[in-house]
Formats: sequence, structure tokens, C-alpha cells
Amino acid sequence: MTVNDLLTASLRRIGVVAQGVTPQAETIQQALTAFNAYVDALGADRLTMYGETRTTWTITSGVRDYAVGAGQVVDRVRPVFIEQLGGVSPIRYINTSQPTPQEVPLTLLNDQQWRAIGQKTLQGVLPTCAYYQPTYPTGTISLWQVPTSSSLQGVLYAPTAMTEFALSDTLSLPPGYRRFLLTNTALELCPEFDRKPPEGLVEQARQAKADVERANIRLLDMAVDPMWTLNGAGIYNIWSDTSTR
Repeated sequence: MTVNDLLTASLRRIGVVAQGVTPQAETIQQALTAFNAYVDALGADRLTMYGETRTTWTITSGVRDYAVGAGQVVDRVRPVFIEQLGGVSPIRYINTSQPTPQEVPLTLLNDQQWRAIGQKTLQGVLPTCAYYQPTYPTGTISLWQVPTSSSLQGVLYAPTAMTEFALSDTLSLPPGYRRFLLTNTALELCPEFDRKPPEGLVEQARQAKADVERANIRLLDMAVDPMWTLNGAGIYNIWSDTSTR
């Protein structure tokens, strides 16, 4: 299905275009503008993002900050969300000089922790922490300590949102997205073309979006705060109400 097909079907769904009639160029362009505005809004909805992208970049000795965005040092769509899931850091580095290079996680700092660092230009052979600033139009990854090694590669894991489309683009998405986009686009176009939503459309759009969001939920291992374990160490056993080392 192309974007043109999707918009034509959505326009027919709300009665703007009759069955078998091709929308006028002005109509389809107006629909495309509204559709891309909706796609842009979905970029702030984490549960509509179905995948996570692994992106690597070259860490330059003595450089702290790296721009994240299309065509930037970290070359990918600027992420809105960078998540530390289950205590696993999404920003890492690889020391390529090692015989068996492996990803080393960096402690992901929040705004308060980054602000608390007094000497942000402190250098070290290897970084220990990372901080992501959702600056615009490109995001920024800052490494601390600023690495001086010349054999490092950065790694970023982050979900990728849909980007704006052209009419000729082909939609190739996981199961559930065709109904989700068709019904929700039709609903978005109703005020654009001064139409009332047809009977059942609101519920269908809600259900289609819920199906997609449910499919995008990923189960995580539950973490236990160290204060509940024996002397701050070990694993808490919920069945025996004890800690094991």
C-alpha cells in the first residue's frame, strides 16, 4: 500500500471521495499534510514504535559531545526516547584494540546527575558515563570522563519513530499498522474536511491503536532494590522471603 492509497481509502471512509473516484490533487495534498502532522505526533508516543535500532559511531580522542541525527556523527533519526531498561544502559562503547572487543555499558546520567558534575571536561582513557540531551534539531550525547583513547567506537540503542512520507512512498510495516494508520488517519481527516466520524470509526481507531501498542510492549526482568537483599548484596527470593548470594 502506498501513502496515496492509504489517504484515498481514508478519504473514502469519511465520505470526502466517492467509491471509484480519484481525489483531486489539492484534496490529496491537504490530506497528506494532515497525515504527516499525525505521523509527527506519533513520534512522541513510545508505544507506537515497533523496533529499536543499534547505531555505532567513531569516538574521537578528546571529544566530549556528539550530535545525533540524520547525517550527523551518530547517523540516525534523532531519538525522542533513550531508555535504560532493567538497568541495562542504551549507550555503550567498544574498545577495538582488544583481542575480543565487547560492548561496555556506560552509566546513563539524568539531568540532575549531569548538572552535579563540576568538571565536565575531565579526561580519562575510557569514559564511564554518558548523558543524552534531547536538543533540537539534533540530539547530543556527552561522554564523561572525556575519553583520550583513539580506539573506541560508540554504540547507541534507541527506538525509531516513523518519519514524514511522500505520496509515492510504500508503507511496509508490521502486522496491525495498516488498520491502525487507515482508521486513525480517517479520524484525523474528519475535522480537516469538516466531516463527522462515521459510525464505529472512533472505536475501530481506538482498538487498532491499542492492538499496535500492546504488540510493542516488551517484558522486562523485575529489578530488586539492594536494600531488600542481604547486606545490600544477593538476590531476593520471593518464595522463601530470604536473600541468596
